[in-house]
Formats: sequence, structure tokens, C-alpha cells
Amino acid sequence: MTVSALSETGCPMLWLWAGGAMYRGPSLNLGPHSGAVACFAVALDSTFTVRAPAGATTARSALIPARLTHQFTAHGDSPASPEFLCLVADVHAGRRCGNRGYVPSRSP
Repeated sequence: MTVSALSETGCPMLWLWAGGAMYRGPSLNLGPHSGAVACFAVALDSTFTVRAPAGATTARSALIPARLTHQFTAHGDSPASPEFLCLVADVHAGRRCGNRGYVPSRSP
């Protein structure tokens, strides 16, 4: 398996916060994989094909449920195209992280 560097033509960005992440940049050409949380993907300037056990479809956006094995294939004229926006977030993380350090008081 050969691994290539990220495209020099784009400027990939990754935002992280408690319970979530968002990536904007060229396709990472990942093999089939699944995540613990849902993934919302958008091709910003072209389309992609997403393959899952039920079949394949070509689209500009897709919502992939948690734990579903899938693979994106980018369509475009260059390695930097299409540019993706992928958002993964645990909708319950805010509640858990917001209570970090909180210890309820107990009455005698």
C-alpha cells in the first residue's frame, strides 16, 4: 500500500472540539471503514461515490450512520478535487463534557 502526502494545491483544515471534528480538504482516499458516530460528508465542488454493503450511489452529500462500513471515492479532475467537508459529532458529548468535574452534593 502506498501512502501519498496531502495535496499541495489545497489547504486542508481540521477543527476539533469535545465530541466532534470537521475536516475540509481533498479526499484522504481511505479504504472501507466505519466510525463510532454518524458522518455527514459534502463534496464542495464535484461529486463522490459512497459504497456501503447495500450498494453504491453517487452524490454531492451523504449522511453515513454510525458503525456502517463505507468508502468514499472522489470524482474530479485533479487529486485536490473534489474538496470535501466531513463532519463527525457525538450528539451526547456536550452533555457528558459539560458535566466534567461536577460532583453532586449529598445531604446527610
